[in-house]
Amino acid sequence: MESLTYNVVQMTKNFSQYESPLKIFGYVDFLHTSGKYTIEMLQDAETHKIMDEDIEVKVIRK
Repeated sequence: MESLTYNVVQMTKNFSQYESPLKIFGYVDFLHTSGKYTIEMLQDAETHKIMDEDIEVKVIRK
């Protein structure tokens, strides 16, 4: 993320948050985990288009 000009806001073993200096790109949060339940969550993730529909990201559901 830092190579994409994002700055670290918070970072722990299980979570990291980055902020872009360009406010249009905002914040990006990551949850860091592993194991059986993580794989199930990722398999069940929904695809969403962002940035004027140019980029697709997977988003886990609650």
